[in-house]
Amino acid sequence: VFLCSLVWFGRFAAGETYELRALESVMKGDKESAFRLYSRALRVYPHLPVARERLAALLAENGETDAAIRELQQVFSGLPHSVPSRDVLASLLARRGDYSEAAAELERILRLVNSPRQRSRFLTRLTGLAVLSGQPEAAVGYGREAVALDPADPAAHFYFGLASLGIGEVSDARRSLEASVRIQPDSAWGWYYLGISYHRGGNEELSRSAFRRAVALDARLQEYAERSEWILPGSILDRNEHDSEQQPGNP
Repeated sequence: VFLCSLVWFGRFAAGETYELRALESVMKGDKESAFRLYSRALRVYPHLPVARERLAALLAENGETDAAIRELQQVFSGLPHSVPSRDVLASLLARRGDYSEAAAELERILRLVNSPRQRSRFLTRLTGLAVLSGQPEAAVGYGREAVALDPADPAAHFYFGLASLGIGEVSDARRSLEASVRIQPDSAWGWYYLGISYHRGGNEELSRSAFRRAVALDARLQEYAERSEWILPGSILDRNEHDSEQQPGNP
């Protein structure tokens, strides 16, 4: 038993040493050395959850999404309540298109956080995931709760508005999207979807105005609208009107 304890302690100490050297490499900006040292630390002693978190972060930065996900999934045996790790894992899963798995991670996070603002942030992300995965009713539920918890968050209003559009609740969508652009007036997508809500509500004048604001903030939205199945952009703003009126600086 004594010899086993010595071996265990020796491996732990060696792993910790590699982990500290890896952290020094990160601070120096040498990510290649950091990656190599974190990997070595985990080979010597696999039960270093912080080292595994940081290795996963380096993998994610390098675009190795699947490898980063595998590392993060192993973190939870040592740190089952790590909100930051679950947060990153949810983002990576969503990036890979695994929306239901990403939503499951966010649901786990909601069981771990109590702050209204934190809960609102994760509920807002759940709203977006539900929209992407074609669950508009669930999205509306998440979005409504997010807005109630943090009415000053423009993202919460935006995604609730988007979800409301998805189920045809045009009035709710309009009110929420108006709140979103009131809080964050430089949101091109906020103005774009507000224009859609006005259009669906039959107010073409406000729809044109909102769409002009969107295109003034991001000219790419003109092309996006032309390809979109949501709306016929000619009913909001034709290209001649855009070319003649939307010079930089004009709202």
